[in-house]
Amino acid sequence: MSKEIDLSIVIVNYNTYDDVISCLQSIYKNSKSVNLEVIVIDNASQDGSQKAIRKNFPQVKLISNRTNLFFSKANNQGLKIAKGRYLLILAPDTKILPNTLLKMINFMDAHPTCALSTIKQIDQNHAVHLTCHKHHTPITEILKMPLWHKFFIDSLILKSFRYANWNRNSLKCTDTVPGAFMWVRREIAQKLEFLDGNFDIFYSDADFCKRISDLGWEIIYNGNYSIIHLRARSISKIAPFKLMQIAHHDLNHYAKKHFGQIWSTIIYILGNINIGILNIVFTFKKLIPVK
Repeated sequence: MSKEIDLSIVIVNYNTYDDVISCLQSIYKNSKSVNLEVIVIDNASQDGSQKAIRKNFPQVKLISNRTNLFFSKANNQGLKIAKGRYLLILAPDTKILPNTLLKMINFMDAHPTCALSTIKQIDQNHAVHLTCHKHHTPITEILKMPLWHKFFIDSLILKSFRYANWNRNSLKCTDTVPGAFMWVRREIAQKLEFLDGNFDIFYSDADFCKRISDLGWEIIYNGNYSIIHLRARSISKIAPFKLMQIAHHDLNHYAKKHFGQIWSTIIYILGNINIGILNIVFTFKKLIPVK
């Protein structure tokens, strides 16, 4: 009889050759005592990363998409076939540190009321990323819109929203955790029917957390363990204005699900104003010759 798989790691790759190879190396090097499986979903990469994964990591279950399905749909492809007791959505630009995954299995086993967890993220210089935030509200999302965000970034509302006075070195029950390292019990993910595939990149993790909170489960940030996260390496390959359009689409979907008709309409209108003006700005910049 084969041993039960403790952990299924799901990684979505889009043209991150060096990062995804380094990520896989760190998993297998630093988690030898963990019975795990790794599932990589490749979103039509053109950088040779699929070939490199097949050659160097034959144990990886590789799903190759013909087009870029973005974050939610691609992760769901892996989550639906995963066999582990726990599921880990992991960004390709992360590195797993020694015994981190084993410690997290033990942590989750010891906290049966916790459905979803994450750990501290640091960069290559060990600076701590300020991850996690409270649930989105109509006001926070309006204040965060790009045309006027800089005027409100230090407001009490947004400071409270992003837990500004917390140093991320402790355990804390949070409203949300980041999609770069999202550790969830498989039975909970199955009950929720996984991520909402109507989100492309943004708000999918926040929506998943909101639905878990609504079921009454705990979501815990564990600052005792860390991963290295280089951040935004995949989405940096998408044109800035295209990325802004995706964010606008995803915010509108989140608002329709969680804010009600009046607020979602207001956000839709204000978002369109932002997109329209920024489109003019981007177009104008293209017309100005670079000196």
